[in-house]
Amino acid sequence: MEKDLHTRNKCLKKLFPKANFFDVGEAIAKARMIKDKAEIKIIRKACKISAKIAERLSSLFGSNVKECDVKAEIDYMMEKENASPSFDTIVAFGENSSKPHHKSGEKKFAMPVLCDFGASYKNYCSDVTRTFVSKKKQKEVYEIVEEGQFIAFDMMKEGVKAGDVAKCVNNFFMKKGFKKMFHSLGHSIGLSPHDGFSINEKNNEMLKENMILAIEPAIYLKNEWGIRIEDDVLVKKNGIEILTK
Repeated sequence: MEKDLHTRNKCLKKLFPKANFFDVGEAIAKARMIKDKAEIKIIRKACKISAKIAERLSSLFGSNVKECDVKAEIDYMMEKENASPSFDTIVAFGENSSKPHHKSGEKKFAMPVLCDFGASYKNYCSDVTRTFVSKKKQKEVYEIVEEGQFIAFDMMKEGVKAGDVAKCVNNFFMKKGFKKMFHSLGHSIGLSPHDGFSINEKNNEMLKENMILAIEPAIYLKNEWGIRIEDDVLVKKNGIEILTK
């Protein structure tokens, strides 16, 4: 990608030798963070599609089902809703759920089951993750991750530092005996599923009204399994609206 951009820039300079070129990428990225009414309406629909599919996930599971089978069904359900996957759908069975960016394959059904997917509707994206658990330890960790998400939701509103939200959730996980997340707590969504804004401890930028963010707290036990819960929210002056419940 960088090589293509470099070649394109050289061509432009040859075509317009007297022109001055400025990098406006950062300005465009910041403008994309705040959604207007039309964008919010479309993203609401994308989120509604994902939430509808999420409710049907458990019906796809069975003893002889493979990860790739469930992935295909999720993608097909999106097509039936006049949408397409906003990224490569992740279905992870058993120990594969401990890999955040697992590529769905031939593994047969095992718990827990982690499904991470999003709908692209009229070029705007949603991004959700649902994890299904069975054993006592898995249920206990699920409840901790869920509480971590609630902590984030309770903090989020216009004027709150993104880094403070991430730090609070990480501190909660550490108090429960787990490590900090090795990926961000969340990210902006829009024309792409990762739209330029990251919620991590190093980000001191403030949340702003009409940002739409995917919040995805997670705990992974290496080579065992992982639990991740992800929902999309609209930031408001005094709180948030959850778009994928």
